[in-house]
Amino acid sequence: MNSKYPSKGLLESLRSRYPEGTRVELLSMSDPYTTLQPGDKGTVFMVDDIGTIFVNWDNGSGLGVAYGEDHVRRLEPERTALPGKAESGHVNTGYAIQQSILFDNHRGFALAHNPAAPDPFVTWQFTEKDGNRDFYWGKYSGSLESAQESFRTRVAEYMRSEQVKEAPGSYLRSAELDVEQNYNMVDDGLLNNIEPPKPDLTDGQTYDEIRELAPETLPKEIHPAKDDKPSLLGQLERFRADSAASKTTGTAKEPEPEL
Repeated sequence: MNSKYPSKGLLESLRSRYPEGTRVELLSMSDPYTTLQPGDKGTVFMVDDIGTIFVNWDNGSGLGVAYGEDHVRRLEPERTALPGKAESGHVNTGYAIQQSILFDNHRGFALAHNPAAPDPFVTWQFTEKDGNRDFYWGKYSGSLESAQESFRTRVAEYMRSEQVKEAPGSYLRSAELDVEQNYNMVDDGLLNNIEPPKPDLTDGQTYDEIRELAPETLPKEIHPAKDDKPSLLGQLERFRADSAASKTTGTAKEPEPEL
């Protein structure tokens, strides 16, 4: 083993560069009995007080990387999409939820951030019921990369062990219904409150037929205006009144109403 240990400042730098969840690639290892080979990859889970970087290697090995003797390089996080959906506006114990996934058994996982906390990132498991979520089993991290890796790993392991699938909607559908009050307006969190379109009940009638038989079903802006022509009954009543007036005054007789 190397007799040289890193200084306090260098140890802090190592831990900052290789936080939990960091992906690394082995460059060289001094242990002659290791099965690890240059190019092997793994995930860091801790850096101890003498600078040893402990790695869960993809081949199953748990051999640490000794400070000053072995060498690894940090792999930049893959730019792959996280499972689930991004969200905002939901806060739990000071942590703002950034990403979540809900399964068809009403359980799920969430990734959250609180910049003021000692460990600013956390992944939780949760149970969802009636639009409310109960969070538990939090795993806290010091970096976004490690939190994202934790989120991916927990989601993948849970889906594999429980044989569940991502729910077609999300907890937002239940919560949104409280505001929208109409299932036709529930669209995964978009609050629009737009009245759903009325069904077409015309059954093939033409506009003129609807205007004649059921004008109340037409939109208000195109309701037919009342016809200026009086009804037949109105014409008869006016004819009688005019006839009586002509007999009294001797004026000419008005033409009879059109039938």
